[in-house]
Amino acid sequence: MTRQEGLGGVEVGDICQDRTGNLWFPVEGQGVYRYDGASFTRFYERNGLESHAIFGVTEDRTGRLWFYGFAGTWRYDGRSFVNVTRDEPW
Repeated sequence: MTRQEGLGGVEVGDICQDRTGNLWFPVEGQGVYRYDGASFTRFYERNGLESHAIFGVTEDRTGRLWFYGFAGTWRYDGRSFVNVTRDEPW
């Protein structure tokens, strides 16, 4: 996927396929993208992701998605990102 095709940034930090088949990946300086098999959705500050320096994503055994980077760790609740480093809603 190139910038002309709609994906910004130059470096993908990690890739995680969730249990529903979506691909999640942080892109350098762009936040996080989700690919659902048909289109890309970008997540960033307006979704509660307070940093563009995300380099990893994983899904736990209960299906929760976790994103981590230089500014902390976030959990995705299906609508927005919650900073668990600061707020501790584990």
